[in-house]
Amino acid sequence: MKQKMAQTFIFILMAGLIVSCSTSRAQNSRSSAPSDRGASASRPADSTLTAKVKAKLLSDDMLNALKIDVDTQDGTVFLSGVVDTADQKRKAVQIAKNTEGVQRVEDNLKVGRFEGSSLPSSKQVRFLEDIG
Repeated sequence: MKQKMAQTFIFILMAGLIVSCSTSRAQNSRSSAPSDRGASASRPADSTLTAKVKAKLLSDDMLNALKIDVDTQDGTVFLSGVVDTADQKRKAVQIAKNTEGVQRVEDNLKVGRFEGSSLPSSKQVRFLEDIG
């Protein structure tokens, strides 16, 4: 129960941060591209897509979405960061692709270990096997 409440809090916090901040990609191209305010009714603003994708990633129990960065430019979602497994990578890409308004997904996710990874190290596995 506490874990679900913590996830919900993080979800709300991240969604608020995403919506309130512009992506760096949008800031870099602002001089030549129209702002999100001019987005057509048929295509949501990039910041809205970023928030929608990040919210969906955060709500999935299989993913450690805090390690996945989401940026959007002209309807293309860019996923970057590190995930523990190839299944998590596929799941993140699938979630992004299935988000309404996303035109294309650019997958820059890496599979591997990182500090704070939810996968146990080989030493932890051996220890668990020894005591089990």
